Amino acid sequence: MLKLYTVIPIFIAILIFYIFLGFKIIDPTFINWTMEGDAGQHFLGWHFFRYANWQLPLGTINNYLYPNGTNTIFMDIIPIIAIILKPFSFLLPDKFQYTGIWLLSSVVLQGFFAALLLEKVIKNKLFIIMGSIFFILSPILYFRMGGHDSLTTHWLILAALYLYLSPCDKKNDLKYLALILFASLVHFYLLAMVLSVWIAYLFKIPNIKKNKKIIAKKFIFITSILFLNMLLFGYFSIGLNGAGGGYGLYSMNILAPINSLGFSAFFNSLSYLSAEQAGEGFNYLGLGVIILIVISIVILYKKYSVSMFLPYKSLIIISILLTLFAISHKVGFGSYLLLNLEDLKIFKLGSVLRASGRMFWPVYYILIFISIILIVKNLKPKISFMILSITLIIQVMDLYPFLNGKKDLENRVWNYSLKSPQWDILSKSIKHIVVVPPSVNANHDYSLGIYAADNKLTLNVGYAARVDIKEREEYIGKIMQSFTEEKFKKDTLYIISSEYLPSLEILNKDFNQGILDNYRIVYNKNIPIKIKPFNKIIQ
Repeated sequence: MLKLYTVIPIFIAILIFYIFLGFKIIDPTFINWTMEGDAGQHFLGWHFFRYANWQLPLGTINNYLYPNGTNTIFMDIIPIIAIILKPFSFLLPDKFQYTGIWLLSSVVLQGFFAALLLEKVIKNKLFIIMGSIFFILSPILYFRMGGHDSLTTHWLILAALYLYLSPCDKKNDLKYLALILFASLVHFYLLAMVLSVWIAYLFKIPNIKKNKKIIAKKFIFITSILFLNMLLFGYFSIGLNGAGGGYGLYSMNILAPINSLGFSAFFNSLSYLSAEQAGEGFNYLGLGVIILIVISIVILYKKYSVSMFLPYKSLIIISILLTLFAISHKVGFGSYLLLNLEDLKIFKLGSVLRASGRMFWPVYYILIFISIILIVKNLKPKISFMILSITLIIQVMDLYPFLNGKKDLENRVWNYSLKSPQWDILSKSIKHIVVVPPSVNANHDYSLGIYAADNKLTLNVGYAARVDIKEREEYIGKIMQSFTEEKFKKDTLYIISSEYLPSLEILNKDFNQGILDNYRIVYNKNIPIKIKPFNKIIQ
């Protein structure tokens, strides 16, 4: 049964969401706000998947980035929701997005699990409610909205921390298993964070030396089930070439927790090593939380004792390791590179989690949690109330311009560019769309993507978080050779990119070339469409 101090944060979360984002974006038929940047690619991933054939591994998207295909895991489309909705796709509107509802649920559950987490240590209901608001207002939560929306599921981290503070028994083990499996079907980075906290939980078991067999059994049991789950849903559907690089580039700057990136009402942005580090390493705490931490450090200095930390030593060790991993082998302090160990080959393994700056998030929330606890547990209730009230007001004032800017999501405008009725005629005579030249892993033509998915056509370009680069390059070589030799397929529509200009005249007598809505196309001449020939356009 829900308790009042867990219900109130839920309503506060809904109110905050409404004030700063509005409810327009939770309308499943309103897709305009998703059609920008990475969010557009995420929508396309779902839009193709809903029409793709079922096959193993589950989550396979065989009609996008064709013929190599991709998977819901690599499209950041919240696989668990996409897979649940796919069988009911025929009941859904032609254009359907679930991201808005997911964002609302993320904020709501952030408040709920923050209250549960605080309840583990705090008994004062008012302080639980006040403390949960700091978690609801987390800048790193809203920073991802409208771009990497699956990465807003920060309540998974709070739930993992809640379970860490729970008894080490079979019931809690099963809860961790469920949370880990769920996280694996939301986002890989969040899975890594939940696993990190779970490992700390394993080593929290009393008498580690005596119970090392029990710890080993629990580790093997859960990781084995996780491996099978990852295998089933397609984590291993691309080779090692898909890991790519980037570890150290997308890292966290040492100043990140106090660097607002210009989103603060009081502070300007501090310098970074690179724009990539600024974005993926964004970990600004907010002025209110920074003040909380400073106060808690003062309290800690006066009342420090080793015994305070002994029960949580495994979590402290994991937090230190996560922080070091987030900073990476390129240690940046503002614009200064303090240390660079990129020549050590072992750091190439970090490319599996190349956006390492994100891995600070569990530590980020632990800092907020500890600060609130130290203040509430060591100061008089009236003083604690005053500090929490003032810092909460400061936090809201500091973040208001940033949060209020999120209202722009519902005002995004996007126009479908394939307006000619000739596209409908084309769709009835083709099965594939081939963009020439196809990129290795980049395409932001949302109109072409939606046209292909709507008409159950394959599309050979797109963007995914991970692709098998070698496999993709081999495909590009083959398609370019066949196009150069004009070995066209009658069931295929060829879209020639503007930067690729071979001979103006197609010699293959079975195919025509022309312009349709500013797209240069090559198509089977037996398709009865009326468009302007390409050579007439350029004269």
